[in-house]
Amino acid sequence: PHPVTPEQSIIGQTIFSINDYRHGQTAPSASQIREYRATQPAPTPAVRRPSLALPTLPALGQQLGRNPLWQSKTLGMTLLAGALIVILLINLRALSSKRETEQQAAAHAAELVALEDQLEEAKLAKVFNQPDKARASFQAVLTGADDLVNTTVAAEAALLASDAQAELDELTVTTRLTKLTELASIQDGSALSLWDGQLSVLGADGSLLTVPLTGGETSTVTAPSSAPPVATTAFDEKIGLAVLTSAPSVLELATASGPTAPLALTNGSWKAGTALAPFFNTLYVLAPADNQIWKFASTNGQFQAPVGYVEDGTAVSGAVDLAIDGSVYVLLGDGQIRKFSRGKVTEFPLRDIPEPAPTFTAPTQLLTTRDGDALYVLDGHRVVVLDKTGRFQRQYAFAPELGDVTRIAITPDETTLVVLTPTALYSTPL
Repeated sequence: PHPVTPEQSIIGQTIFSINDYRHGQTAPSASQIREYRATQPAPTPAVRRPSLALPTLPALGQQLGRNPLWQSKTLGMTLLAGALIVILLINLRALSSKRETEQQAAAHAAELVALEDQLEEAKLAKVFNQPDKARASFQAVLTGADDLVNTTVAAEAALLASDAQAELDELTVTTRLTKLTELASIQDGSALSLWDGQLSVLGADGSLLTVPLTGGETSTVTAPSSAPPVATTAFDEKIGLAVLTSAPSVLELATASGPTAPLALTNGSWKAGTALAPFFNTLYVLAPADNQIWKFASTNGQFQAPVGYVEDGTAVSGAVDLAIDGSVYVLLGDGQIRKFSRGKVTEFPLRDIPEPAPTFTAPTQLLTTRDGDALYVLDGHRVVVLDKTGRFQRQYAFAPELGDVTRIAITPDETTLVVLTPTALYSTPL
């Protein structure tokens, strides 16, 4: 009488009410029987596994359009987690960088302390007359201080380097020439001579530019283009400038305004020279191509035929310059200096030349004064002064900012040095 309800049905089976006939109950009539058939329930939705992929920017934009950030817990938590991860990574990176910087600073500080100790050792070596050890230690301090540029101890390293440089300069008798007075602008000057209180510079176009030693108005003379000038020197016994050309020949400039005139030289068989120097009324021309120094003696104001000065066969083919004070000094390209007396080479050892090089590495010019007791060698960015036995006396160093130094000249009293660069002419007191 009470059929089962649909909620109690069995899926797919025909359901009848069931009566218990054991107690003599009558079977239900057909009208009392109702049939129920179970219906298929809606399918169970598939289980969705969570995705670990981060949302794309377009998806985030659409989600924010449908649900503002403050209304979407899932999206808000995702963005918050991402922001926290980014902040964590930034902090870790900053912490690592800070730790690395601190380690580098500690290492640089330790290097500075080691250099300070080395500087004190160098000073002690200097006091106890150990010049070689002191020079090497001072140089090592300068090199080490240079490595500390752009570090946390750069200022302290600069002071340390200044102290070491001053000590090294004192030890090596070095004067740094930093106060140069510009006398004139020059374009590609290649030769320089001091005569009659004025300076003459040989330009690349063959012109001779002359300016007073104290600076002022300049004069220019153009030499004949058929014989380009290669070197100049002041006459010894008269006022004027001797100009060696590639002809080979020698021109004479008597006044700054010119003109140049050919000097009456008997040509003979000599080849092109590279440098010349006077001694009283005699001119000496260095001719490496001839492996000779040609001597033009003067008699009654007339120069005689050239005579080979070198008599013993000593090689001068590698020579770059010469200077004369009675003896003839020849500067070779490999840094040696050969001294000749009466045409024969004599012993002339170079001694005690200090850092930055114990020998000449880039020698280009040699000069002296007739009555002076010193030889001046232009060697790259320094001028080395030797006595007439070859022993080192002192040196002058140019600032690197000056650029290449082409030639130098020195006043007869040896108190003023003139410096020629490719772009300017300077003077400085010694």
